[in-house]
Amino acid sequence: MNLFQSQHQLRPVALQDKPHLQAFLKKTIYLHQHLDWRNPLDWVGWQPFWLAEKDDQLIGLLATPADPPMAAWIRIFAADLFTSPTRIMTELLGKNLEWHHENSHVPFLASLGLSEWFAHILHDLRFIHYQDVVMMIYDHNFVVYEPSRESYAIHREMQLEDLPAVTAVDNAAFEPLWQLSQTDLYYAFQKSTYKTVLEIEGKIVAYQMSTESEYKAHLARLAVLPEMQNRGLGSQMVRSLLHHFIVQKGLKNVTLNTQSTNTTSLHVYQHCGFRLTGEQYPVFILPL
Repeated sequence: MNLFQSQHQLRPVALQDKPHLQAFLKKTIYLHQHLDWRNPLDWVGWQPFWLAEKDDQLIGLLATPADPPMAAWIRIFAADLFTSPTRIMTELLGKNLEWHHENSHVPFLASLGLSEWFAHILHDLRFIHYQDVVMMIYDHNFVVYEPSRESYAIHREMQLEDLPAVTAVDNAAFEPLWQLSQTDLYYAFQKSTYKTVLEIEGKIVAYQMSTESEYKAHLARLAVLPEMQNRGLGSQMVRSLLHHFIVQKGLKNVTLNTQSTNTTSLHVYQHCGFRLTGEQYPVFILPL
């Protein structure tokens, strides 16, 4: 007899669970949230999203929806303070994987290892270390800003109606694991403080979205159409945003994240004056 199953109930999350989920997330320390543009509870209503209950009390939850269809991430996992997070994760992951096997075509489930305890759980569940997300920084104290060179591309502010074309650029530029859906990009558009596109003959060929706080900015997303890469367009966008944040707004630095295996991006950012900070987070995958 499975003692865990005899004491716990597993079921899909329903819309009416949202207030209980919100209260639960505020009190637990066993919490993993994916780094994306959505709040964790924005995934309520998506599948798969399962919870565990004991005596009608919420003790764990796990959501792994794929959006876009080939990018399934662990969007959120949480477990009660007085239970085993590994056991809760194991049971909820089984339900999530059953759903994917029956309803989706994703090749693997991915997750960031943002905390040591969660990375250990992923390792125990046979997730494979795939690559790392590395952080880079541009600090005006140690590098001289290099202004953007003239280009045949038109650089302008992004508009809401640009999102379909921006989505096409994004999905062409990134492997499926890292692609964003148009819904993701809508959330990004709303939360970004500086977003621009490059146009050539009326066609959007590159875009960037950035956020800022009181003292620093963060380049959250940059993509160039594959057939337009190696022409300096990415560097042009980076230098333009550096001019906007460092020169015009007087911020102290600009940060960004990229994949350790993305040598093209690393080269572009280092060429523009960014350096690796040494901070990085593992990316794990579980083949399906």
